[in-house]
This record gives sequence, structure tokens and C-alpha cells, in this order.
Amino acid sequence: MKINNNYSIDKNGTLIFQEMREVKKLDGTKTNELFTDRWYFSNTKDALKKYCQLALLESEDVKDCLKRIDELEKLVDEKVI
Repeated sequence: MKINNNYSIDKNGTLIFQEMREVKKLDGTKTNELFTDRWYFSNTKDALKKYCQLALLESEDVKDCLKRIDELEKLVDEKVI
């Protein structure tokens, strides 16, 4: 299930983050490489909870946090229904 451009959850409950990043090699050249981070859970519900925690980390204040929660609820409704 694709959540957004960077996050997805596979059928085993793994939350996956992927992003293209510029990497400087030892010889000084730069290249773009796919960075991947994974969080392993026993089910999709726990993976979604983790995604929500990560999404709320960037909240600047309570109002922003509530706005993000509303956006997350809409996103989940779109994916589930």
C-alpha cells in the first residue's frame, strides 16, 4: 500500500521509506542513490501507527499537529475505503 511519495507498507506489515539522495563518493564525485529505511511490524495497523508518529514529529505546535492528524485520517480513509 503506497501512503505517499516516500512511504509505503508491504503485505507483511513493513513500513518502508524511500528517497533519492545525493551521495558524495570517496573520489569526490556525487551521485544520486536510493536511500531506504524499514520498520518491521507484525501487522499493517502497527505500521500505520508508526507512520502517524513519524508524520507528527514535524508538527510545530498543537494547531499544526491537529491539522496533520486530520490529513492522516483522510489519507487512511482513502486507502481503506
